Amino acid sequence: MLTIFGTPGGTSPHLISFSKRQTVYPSKKDMNQAINLEEQLASMKATLERLCKENAEKNAKIKHKNERIADLTKKLEKQPFEACNKGSQSKELNKESKHSENSNKEHKLKKDSSLRSLSIE
Repeated sequence: MLTIFGTPGGTSPHLISFSKRQTVYPSKKDMNQAINLEEQLASMKATLERLCKENAEKNAKIKHKNERIADLTKKLEKQPFEACNKGSQSKELNKESKHSENSNKEHKLKKDSSLRSLSIE
């Protein structure tokens, strides 16, 4: 029969007893190793918790960005139709402005030619 007595947490043994009534006490080295393992386990647990928290934050950011991309995509899908309408309107405006430019040029040419004819006489 083997009996191990440990700390309240049960992680580091203090006394090992065998059925032959032989008692073995752990060495100082064994105790230090047990304490080292407990410290490493605590450190690993803290690291795991930190990484889980960071992962949750990054997932929330990714979700937000995906929603933003979806919104922008919807807006972009609507734009070609609006752009076509705006494009045809802008073409009409360009035609009108060119027509008025041409009219202005013709008017100026007529005015210049009438002024020349007056100065020649």
